[in-house]
Order: sequence, then C-alpha cells, then structure tokens
Amino acid sequence: MARTPDFACSIRKTNRVFPRLWKSRRPGDDSGMTIIEICVAVMIMSVALIGVVGSMGASLSLVGQGRQRSSGTQVAQQAVEAIHNLAYANVALNATPTHSSDPTNPDYYVSGSTYDPDGAGSEVPEPLYVDSSSGFVTPNNDVTVGNTQFSVYRFVTWVDDPTIASTPCPPPVVGTTCDYKRVVVVVVWKNPVRSGSLSSVTQSTFITDGTVTLAATVVPPYIPPVPVVDHLAFTGPTSALSSKAFQLTVSALDASSNTVTTYADPVSFASSDPAAVLPAPYTFSTADSGAHQFNITLKTAGTQTITVTDTANASLRPATTPGLSVTLSPCPADSTPPTGTIAFAPTQPTPTKSMTPTLVLTATDPCAPITVDLSNDQQTWTTQQIQLTSGHPQTLSTWPVSSGDGPKTVYARFRDGGWNQSLAVSTPTPVTVDNTPPTVPVWLLPCATNGNKSLVLTWAPSTDTYSPPVKYTVTRGDGTSIAVTSASYTDTTVVKNVSYTYTVTAFDQAGNASVPSAPLAVTLSTSLAKC
Repeated sequence: MARTPDFACSIRKTNRVFPRLWKSRRPGDDSGMTIIEICVAVMIMSVALIGVVGSMGASLSLVGQGRQRSSGTQVAQQAVEAIHNLAYANVALNATPTHSSDPTNPDYYVSGSTYDPDGAGSEVPEPLYVDSSSGFVTPNNDVTVGNTQFSVYRFVTWVDDPTIASTPCPPPVVGTTCDYKRVVVVVVWKNPVRSGSLSSVTQSTFITDGTVTLAATVVPPYIPPVPVVDHLAFTGPTSALSSKAFQLTVSALDASSNTVTTYADPVSFASSDPAAVLPAPYTFSTADSGAHQFNITLKTAGTQTITVTDTANASLRPATTPGLSVTLSPCPADSTPPTGTIAFAPTQPTPTKSMTPTLVLTATDPCAPITVDLSNDQQTWTTQQIQLTSGHPQTLSTWPVSSGDGPKTVYARFRDGGWNQSLAVSTPTPVTVDNTPPTVPVWLLPCATNGNKSLVLTWAPSTDTYSPPVKYTVTRGDGTSIAVTSASYTDTTVVKNVSYTYTVTAFDQAGNASVPSAPLAVTLSTSLAKC
C-alpha cells in the first residue's frame, strides 16, 4: 500500500507560512477542504480498503478449504470401495506399515504388528493383517487432485468381537481371535491457505467372509411427539341473515395450524350481538377429532363477531370470527322453503354431444329473491349462482354436467329470501351425453345383382354404446354419397367393366362419425360373384 508522504500530514500550524490552512471556516464557506481534512479522509479510506481486502481473503480461504476437504473425502471413499471389491482373502496389507514418530502422521498409531484404529480413543490396538503374497492392499501412496497432493494411508486389522463365536487367527497372529476385518483409510493433505498445516479425513468399514453375523443395532421405535394445541379457529360463512341459524366449525390447531385430533377441553361462546342465540358450553371428545360444528343465530343487523374460548386452559388463544355481516331478513315470519322443479328442456336432444345441455328451472315462493344451487352428485353444490323469479321458468345452458359419456342427472336446491332451503330435487329424465364415435365399418363385400346390372355392397354392422342405431354414408370415388340405415347398399348406376371405389362411414344418433372404412375397388363384370 502506498504510504502517504509524512510532510502532507505533519505541517505545523503557522499563520505566517500557511495563513489560509488554519483559518476557521465560517458557516456557508465553500472555499474547499483543508489539508488536515484531506489527511483524515485518506486515513479513513485506507482503513476501509484494508478491511475489504481482509474479508475477501478470508472468504477465499474458506472456499479453498471446503474444496480440499470434499476432494479428500472422495479419495478416501474411493479407496474404501476399491478394498470392498476385493475377494475376502485378498483384503490384507502387502507390506507392514512403519511406525512414525510424527503425531500428525497416521503411521504414528502403528506399533510393531498392531494398529490403534482410533488413536487415543476407547478402541484397543488390533493386530495388523499383512500377507505379502495374497494381500492386495498397499499401505500408502499419493494421489493428486487438481493442485493438491493427497497422501493415502491404509490399514487392515483383525477384530476380536466378544459377541460372536471365536474365530482362529491365521499365522503369525497369536494370542487373540480374528472374527472379521477392519479397514481404515486416512487421507492427509497440506493446507496452503493455512500456512501448510496438515488436514485429514478418515473412512473405516468392517468386512466379513459372509459367514459372520454381526449383532444388530437396536433402534428404539419412533414415538411421535404429543401434539400441543396452540389456538382455536373458526371456519364458516362471512355473512348471515338475522334470526336464521347458520353453522360454524371450531377446530383445535397446533402452532403449524394442523388439527389436533386429541383435543378434549370444554369451550364456551360469546358474541358482540347481545341478542345472539349461542351454543351451550361444550366439551370436545375424541369422536370430534379436534373439530366440531355448531349452530348459531345472530339477530342484530350490522357487523358482529363470535368468540370461542377454552375454559380449562387460559393460555390457549381463543378464536374470534372476522366481522360477520348480518342483514335483516326480508321475510322474518317466513319459515317455508320454496317449491321448485328442474328438468332438461323439451328441445334438448338426447343423446347429445353437448356437455352443457339446456335446463329449465322453476320455483315458487313469496319471499324474494329465490336462488338455486346445482349439483351433479348431491355432494358438491354451487353457492347461490342462479337467481329466479317466482313462477317464471328460466332456461340455463351453462351448467356443465359430469365428465364422460352416459346418462346425466342434475340436482337442484331452492332457497328463498329468508334463507329457507328446499330439499334436493332432480331432473326426472336424464340426458345421454355421447362423444364417442361408432366402430369403423369393416368386411366390405361386393356382389352383382339384377342380371349383372347392379352392384350390392354389404359390411359388418358398426356398434355404438350410447347412441344406437347407427346410420351409414356410402361414398363412391366420383364423390357420390348415399345415406343408408342398414349395413348394405345397392348401386344401380354402375357401368359394366368400369372400376369403382367405395368407402363407408358410420354415424351415431349424437352425430359422432367413425373413421371411413378401408376403400374397396370393384368392377362390375361377369367374374363378380352373384348375390
């Protein structure tokens, strides 16, 4: 870093030599910076630059160390896998490692013919397995990855496991049992970003000859934590009609808003509506599975709230509904639901290809407005989509019936302005939807008739599941098309010894057309079969 010249920041105060530099700056004076101010600014910038450079260096150091450790781990894993792939008899060192007096060297834990697999840990030294003739494991070698050189140390020892039957050791090992083998691989490398200090990674594994069963590790069964109720919650409508009961569901939820099915506390209700008809105090049971539905009636128009509280646990957060919009009933004395009918329009063809066949809806009730909910299965309903006028039929051609071909039935529930709702009614006669064409006509056969003056074609009848009977169109190569209702056609306009080509297409009652048949070329001649 360039050094600021000493003289720039060591000028002594003297009004005689530098009278402007030491003059006090007046408010609003914009005549420039003094040398002292410049010196301070340069020093601050220098300190900031040193901090940035140091931070970048530390980040690069961490990245470099991480990459080296990842490479070292891969080298160790590959060495262990290579030993795993050897025959059991060849899992042995081909030379005896030599003890090192350097504590950072993995051979430091070699002592004569033994090796301590965990250094100063709880494991006792184990006899090394060395077989210069059959052993395929080299004690150590170097591997270079990128710019880093890794030293790989391998150790194979015999394990004396007291939990299994003793297995005699091969010579020259004496005084112990050799039940199976332990393989330890240590990879060491120099860390240039840490002043050349050594780093290492260790991988180890056990290898048996296939006849030894190691004691299984007993894993205790997982016991899920007992869910804890954090708060109560409401689900239900956001509006209500005065003096008309509606339903709200109260659920016990944990901190993640999952239902706690074991909840069994008592709850009580309160409302901002002083005239509200609220549920009596209720104690949840296991049959509720953490959620219960309650009937509530609000009577005062305006925005009202309902609160439910756990009376046994004051620390449990109660639930309060968002503001429910309560409106006055137009017919407070009316408790009779509308009467209504639903049917497919008389003009609606059946079968049909349309997935929105025309419906006719009729309802009668003195309390307007009358609305209708529709359903294809009596499980999923619309929410007051359609509004009706009492006694006036209304057609609807936008309701989608259930998917797929076959007979379709639609259900309706009618509700008046006082929220009195009828039971579900259905279309008395279903409409059949068919969007599948009939089968392709096949087996076209020609024959001559009428003294060899006319040509007769026959074929195998096509089939159709929902829209029989099937009709056909016979098309001749010259563009002539004739519609027929049976699986045969007589062509009286043919000329002898002239070749004609025919195809046949099948149509069902919904208007679905099959693929045309394979073309048949025919010549009316004396060689043609007679009918």
